[in-house]
Amino acid sequence: MIYVMMALYQEAHGLIRELELKKNTAYAPFEVFDNESAGIRLVVTGVGEIAAAAATAAVCARDGADAADFLINIGCCAAANAGADSGCEPADRDMDSGYGAAYAAQIGDLYVCHKITEQATGKTFYPDILYRHPWKERELVTGMQPLQRAAAHGALYDMEAAAVYQAGIRFFSPDRMLFLKVVSDFGVAGQERMTAETLTGLLEQHVKEVAAFLTCLLYTSDAADDRL
Repeated sequence: MIYVMMALYQEAHGLIRELELKKNTAYAPFEVFDNESAGIRLVVTGVGEIAAAAATAAVCARDGADAADFLINIGCCAAANAGADSGCEPADRDMDSGYGAAYAAQIGDLYVCHKITEQATGKTFYPDILYRHPWKERELVTGMQPLQRAAAHGALYDMEAAAVYQAGIRFFSPDRMLFLKVVSDFGVAGQERMTAETLTGLLEQHVKEVAAFLTCLLYTSDAADDRL
């Protein structure tokens, strides 16, 4: 089984359609969509570390998820490497990852995260990326508030990944967890908010390739298990 954790329904909408997932009310109060025959269960966790950890742990514990399964966290993120363009300076220059202008993230880019730092504690986590994928890789910082200033120059920034990792590591090994993030903005200003339509559109452009990757991941894993 592949467990897909996504913070918002607006982000998950395209993948739910593409994978023909149906709402499963047995997991209430958590919002779950799945396709048992395809081996995929998608959880809309809600925004923030507490919501993400609670939903991840509850669903995986209920199912008895184990090392044979996968955990995938997909969602939007900010790109903190836009400091020069937005007037922001890195809040912590010691965390500078060294990405130059040539590697600047663009709105709509999809990345696989190879390093995750929890901003509140400074803890770092390293998903072990063993499976081939078509995307670029970058480090990610997880914070408790929407990005206002560059939290880590050159990194991506979200509000769930570190919590999903910490809840997930109780069920999955690091090589069975993947974190896919699509750049939605370069940090917010004042009362600025991302619209539902924008979030849906950003993820929509990657739906087919992500769905194909998940299907391939499950098939490759099953084939490997059969050879054991």
